[in-house]
Amino acid sequence: MISLGLSVYEKGLLDEIDSLAYGELYSVRHREQELTFNLRISFKRKNFIQALRERKFIDRLTIHDCEPVAAEIRCNTESGRECLQKLKF
Repeated sequence: MISLGLSVYEKGLLDEIDSLAYGELYSVRHREQELTFNLRISFKRKNFIQALRERKFIDRLTIHDCEPVAAEIRCNTESGRECLQKLKF
């Protein structure tokens, strides 16, 4: 567990992950907000929040046992080819 500052929106995403428990969330967007919560969260959740803050958009987030485990992000390679990047948390 690690302590991390979270916005209201980010805490809401983590609450949605808890309520879904198993499944997928689509089109997860980042919203710039003031960090109003300081919570102790798992490393997988910290890695998810950091990836969302950096990437600003996740096409598909896979959730297993109330934890974000993987994300898929559409992007382009350096040569301009479309690709689907997969991140594991």
